Amino acid sequence: MARGRLGILLSIVALACAGAPVGAADLPPGDAVRALGNPGFEAPASDPAAPPGWGSLGSAYGTARVVQRGGRSVLELAPSAKGSTGSTSFMVYQVLDAAHFRGKKVTFGANVASAGAGINLVLWSPEGATNDFDPNVQQAAFAERRKVATVPADASTLTLGVQVLGPAGGKAWVDDVFVALEGEATAFFKQMVDQLEEEEQKLFARFVEIEAGHEAIVQAEIDALTGLGFWFDYTEFRLEGA
Repeated sequence: MARGRLGILLSIVALACAGAPVGAADLPPGDAVRALGNPGFEAPASDPAAPPGWGSLGSAYGTARVVQRGGRSVLELAPSAKGSTGSTSFMVYQVLDAAHFRGKKVTFGANVASAGAGINLVLWSPEGATNDFDPNVQQAAFAERRKVATVPADASTLTLGVQVLGPAGGKAWVDDVFVALEGEATAFFKQMVDQLEEEEQKLFARFVEIEAGHEAIVQAEIDALTGLGFWFDYTEFRLEGA
């Protein structure tokens, strides 16, 4: 039994590395966005399988529907009887404004839980792609996943995809999907925490502190590389008395 689970897990990891290409020709017409619409899947929908703001690809290989889990609206993804693997997989996605992100460092991620299926988060353009896959496919509690990537300077199109990978019978859940420029990430998390109840704010305020520290480190790296003469807000040299 353990050997069977290991085989499934290794297959999922290999398929995550393969990814599922999403090109401009694959996407239905729609407006590219700078900020994700309905990232928490809370917008009212006449059809739970079609959350507003999100498109989908590969309906033969999986399904998605908005469900209530732990008192919150989340997106449940499940492979079909054929399974969801690599280029024959199911995903939901949003098309981003490539011009807004070109050549810039971005943070993308989501809160993910799983029961036998994996979630592959993909930031994709024809000129280069970055993905984040967690091999733990038995994770009952939501955990945040995030990754930092630099969008190619010549990105012609840009898509954020949430891909489900695994055999029939598996499920995974996604909530609070995000993509933001490095300088915008802290503001995004602060706004999200401000909207929570007071007790929840105490718990998640720590995430804002972590993100602010991460932003300070990145800015220090940028300052050093651009030769501004600063390192963590301290001047590296002075001209007085020269």
